[in-house]
Amino acid sequence: MKIQSIDMRQLAYEQWGPQDPDAEGATAVRLQTFDKLEEVTPSALMPPSYIKVFDLASDHSLNPIDFLTSLEDLELHREGQERSAAWNPDAAEGKPVAAQDKTPLPMDAIDPPHYQGYMKHGLEELQWLEAMNRLSRYANHPEVFIGAVELQIRKYLDRNGRKDHSDQELAKAEWYLRYLRAYIKVGCKPILVEEIDTILGD
Repeated sequence: MKIQSIDMRQLAYEQWGPQDPDAEGATAVRLQTFDKLEEVTPSALMPPSYIKVFDLASDHSLNPIDFLTSLEDLELHREGQERSAAWNPDAAEGKPVAAQDKTPLPMDAIDPPHYQGYMKHGLEELQWLEAMNRLSRYANHPEVFIGAVELQIRKYLDRNGRKDHSDQELAKAEWYLRYLRAYIKVGCKPILVEEIDTILGD
């Protein structure tokens, strides 16, 4: 099931199923609607019923963005909404979300100081990511390191605009993506952040 990171106040839920569950080949119809996730009870998902999830703020609000067909789907959807609310509590409470700041992002917002100077390696002072790709569990298994960096990229894309401004979230995802591109380009060998532009030819 695909979890959508969407502001909770924009969602609506519809229960669909046959009007007569005992009738063979009955067409599914809308049985009831719910304005809030809290109103969706486990009984609304009793087979053959299912829930359609709609994003009312979308230009395509007539098309469902998700289908919940089991209690597991409902729980995963609920967890996704709770994560979304944690990333942007003001939006979850219906408060206006701050307008995007057009000021260029300082590099500290993308590659913060607390990730730098993570450990010494010989004469080099390594950032967190630089240190991680030198650990034997990653250095000897580059596919594991690649997967870990992909998760970082995915994290920032999935929460886009829900914790920090969208531009900052996307810049962080891009930073990790550029590091990953450079790492793969040199044959999955440890690299320094300062080498990325040279490796990629930017």
